[in-house]
Parts: sequence; C-alpha cells; structure tokens
Amino acid sequence: MACSPNLINHQVLVESMDCQLAHIGLFANRDIALGEELTYDYRYKLLPGEGYPCHCGASKCRGRLH
Repeated sequence: MACSPNLINHQVLVESMDCQLAHIGLFANRDIALGEELTYDYRYKLLPGEGYPCHCGASKCRGRLH
C-alpha cells in the first residue's frame, strides 16, 4: 500500500466484453522518475491496531502500513 501512489488501477477488458474476465491494468497518475518505485493503493480497509507505523512523510499519510 502507498500513502501517495504513483499508479492507479482500472479494469481492462481483453479479448472479451465479459466483466467477469477483466484484467487489472496499472496506469501512471503522474510523471514517474527513472528509478522511482512503482506504488499503488490496494484499497484495503485498515483495522485498528493492524499494520506497521508509516514514516513516508506524504501530506496524506495514513500513519500505518498494512
């Protein structure tokens, strides 16, 4: 999980219009620097007390990593 991800995910239909067979496509949501880690939001709900402290420094830091 990332507090400030540089990728977003969308369902992608490949060789079929059946949504049950959709793939997940990852797309950049901003310019990504050479060598920068690729990150995206898994959208997990954080439960109280779970995870590890996050020290990323992002303005929207969630405070914990899952």
